[in-house]
Amino acid sequence: MVEPTGQVFLAEDWRDREDGLQLVVEALLSAYRYDDIPGLINFVDIGHELSFHGLEFAAATIAHAAAQKLLGNELVDLVPEDFTNPGALPELARELADRAPDSDLYGRLLGLIADIYRHVGMSERAIQAYKDAAAMFDRLGRLAPAATARQSLGALHFYLGDLDQAEELTKQAEVIFTKLSDRQGLVEVRLNQVEYALQREDVAQATSLLDSVATPISELRDGHLSASWRAHSALVDIQQGEVDAAREKLLAALRSCRRRQDLELEVVVLQNLAKLTRDTRGPSASLRWARQALLVAQRLKERDREQSLARSLAVDLIDTGKFEEAIELLQRTVEINIELDSPLDAAQAQADLGAALLSKALGVAETNADILAIRERDHLLEQGIVTLTGAFEKLDQFEDYEWATRCAGNLRIAWTAQDRADFGVGYLERYAEKARVRAPTYSASLLRIAAFLGLTAKRDMSWAIMRLQEAAEASSSDPVDRAWQLVADASRINSSYNELEGALAIYDKALDTLRHSSDQIGYANVLNDSALIAAALDHLDDARIRLHEVESLAIKSGNRALDALAKGNLGELSLRGNQQEIGREYLTAAATLAAAVGDVEGASTAWSSIANSLVNSDEGLDLAKEAAANAAEYAEQSGSTDANARSTSALASIRFAEGDYLEAFELWRDASRSGPAEKSATYQGFALDALAHGGDWTRYSRELDKFTRAAQRSGTQMEFGEELWTSAMTWLRTQSARRAAKPLSYSVLLAAEGYTKRDKNPLDESQVAKDMSALVSTAKTFAAAHTFMELEDVPPALRDALNRHMTAQMAKIVGLSDAEMLMAQVAEVGRWRDEPLS
Repeated sequence: MVEPTGQVFLAEDWRDREDGLQLVVEALLSAYRYDDIPGLINFVDIGHELSFHGLEFAAATIAHAAAQKLLGNELVDLVPEDFTNPGALPELARELADRAPDSDLYGRLLGLIADIYRHVGMSERAIQAYKDAAAMFDRLGRLAPAATARQSLGALHFYLGDLDQAEELTKQAEVIFTKLSDRQGLVEVRLNQVEYALQREDVAQATSLLDSVATPISELRDGHLSASWRAHSALVDIQQGEVDAAREKLLAALRSCRRRQDLELEVVVLQNLAKLTRDTRGPSASLRWARQALLVAQRLKERDREQSLARSLAVDLIDTGKFEEAIELLQRTVEINIELDSPLDAAQAQADLGAALLSKALGVAETNADILAIRERDHLLEQGIVTLTGAFEKLDQFEDYEWATRCAGNLRIAWTAQDRADFGVGYLERYAEKARVRAPTYSASLLRIAAFLGLTAKRDMSWAIMRLQEAAEASSSDPVDRAWQLVADASRINSSYNELEGALAIYDKALDTLRHSSDQIGYANVLNDSALIAAALDHLDDARIRLHEVESLAIKSGNRALDALAKGNLGELSLRGNQQEIGREYLTAAATLAAAVGDVEGASTAWSSIANSLVNSDEGLDLAKEAAANAAEYAEQSGSTDANARSTSALASIRFAEGDYLEAFELWRDASRSGPAEKSATYQGFALDALAHGGDWTRYSRELDKFTRAAQRSGTQMEFGEELWTSAMTWLRTQSARRAAKPLSYSVLLAAEGYTKRDKNPLDESQVAKDMSALVSTAKTFAAAHTFMELEDVPPALRDALNRHMTAQMAKIVGLSDAEMLMAQVAEVGRWRDEPLS
């Protein structure tokens, strides 16, 4: 069997033969010599096929032969081993533009050259070649190839992120294919339009388009179109949350692609499988598909797609701790982009490479005392900083401010890890100053990063506030916008750096502006947040003034949800200030308002606080029980684990007051199991104190060991250790130093272990706050233990016995030497304190 190419014949099975390319070359030369223009046009079509299978050098050879015919040049020979480099095409295209007349062969050749450009990553040249092809076919009155050129151009614009252009060009192609009644052309266009609709999140339109082509595809019996339909249908399923159906369709499309060796579609399907798996099962599960996609792209020799897939795979590898492979991939990606003359993409890839080196450096355990490990970490850190700095400076030069800002953020982490925060501050300030006029928003971002880096370097808070104000002023000319930026900065300082005074000062600067803005509800919410900071600083009068203003604004605006929030906070503040009746009045009003606006969780929380405040009041337990019942009812309606745990805890407090210590223990234990993890330690501490009051030492000791093991597993040693002081005091009041010593010694051991084993992640900006919190918690626990041994109302003999039993208890666990060292640290920290624990 033979395949006709005009006057020349090419063996039909050339695709399956080892000498297939040689057969193509021989037939191509024959077509050239016989001046077989229809044959050469067919070879140009074969060139498209070769290009899509990654054989750009072979496709370029066909392009070269067709071009020589158009130019009237003599073609002596074509040797497969010396196939033309695609990089030579631009010069050939210029010569054609100068000398070759319009023709069907020339138009098709432009389309082939565009395909080759696209596959080797020369996107701008590809766009121009597709445009030239479309224009030439328009002049020749050749509608079908004119539509195909527009369709290809639209698909390329979509790939490059220009959705509007893609839709416009594809619509033009659709009009032409409709006029020609070209079913296959219409199917291909509408499959592209499915992607465009999904990009705009128009699932209904995407579904309608898929339905419109289902029957034509079935009738055309085209394997590529059928597989493409499944792949596009899978994307719709993903948008609708039908993950299993999407996976099945993608796998079916993949099998079809592999049977037909449809590499172009296969790489797209593999990309989507990788993304679907990453989104549903995490990066480690997606690696299999991502690696396969990269291999197919490499077979296709699609350099631009290869570097894009390599960067995506590298991010997954970093997330799964496979740093070596990620670094190798990113180094290759930088090289590819340099070869493609894409300096911006190269700079972005270099930024990713720097992040990978930084992640690997930080993966070396900080506690690893091995000198080689420390040297490796320092070397990687230095490599990462050099790479990131180079990338940042290039990105800044190319005015890619989004990537430059991202790179600066990673440099902040690197400088922090290298203890060079002060250097980093100066570096960023210089670049911020240079960009102040040409890119004020970018300049503001750098100033903000410098400010937070300065806090890491223990710069004065007034300096940080000044820098943040400068950043806000640079980011916008609108005072209200600047104020909201300061609100975000204040929240960040509070949560990530635990700098309450600084956070309050920045809130106040923002409030000075927001007070006069039209958004009074927004102002009130910020004022409420600032009140909570003031309360945390024990500025209770200041907090009360702020909350009263929030309440007034809520009433004035008729915003009952805000009114409930203000009254609830005023109630909690009053209870804290020992104004019990006033506090309950506020909380009752807050509960009523919250229920009225549908905030049943808020209503439950308020009633739980009321119940707790009534337990030891003169009003008696009956009112406390009513409040606890209300709390439980609303908690059940809300489905909130926190509200349910709070209401359970309120009931436990009542049982405790009634002397039913075992029931109180069980309720608090249930609350610790069902409530939020961050409150588990508090409930466990209450539960243990209930057992201590009941005098059940055997049960207490067993539960203490259980809770301790749970805290060690969950990494909450310090939090749980702080909750053991109450039950230790209960045992001490029974004159049992031995029993008091166990929870007290556990608290010290847990604090020491928790501080040593705490997560240390420089990638987490809140690490500063976490480190400070861990240090304060440890010091607080050690000081508490020391306070126990200095209590004036405890006989000296009992204090001495407590000291001995604590040392003995700790020695059982860590050995006598470490136990004595810890007890010495307890005494030393205790001497630092100027006042006893409150």
